[in-house]
Amino acid sequence: MKSLKFPVVYVDFTSPDPLMMLAHKLSEQLFGGIEFIGENSGIWDEVPAVRLARRFLGLITEVS
Repeated sequence: MKSLKFPVVYVDFTSPDPLMMLAHKLSEQLFGGIEFIGENSGIWDEVPAVRLARRFLGLITEVS
């Protein structure tokens, strides 16, 4: 049996808000005000995405 090196979790939801507005709301309500960065930087190929500027509870968090 292979050991799991790190967990990967996807949470699927929709929002009528633009990506950066949604990221701001998530930042304020879930991540203690940690800013989301990386808009238009190609985090995911051809898919708009942003990530938290630093880890939250040891997790790298991306929103797309």
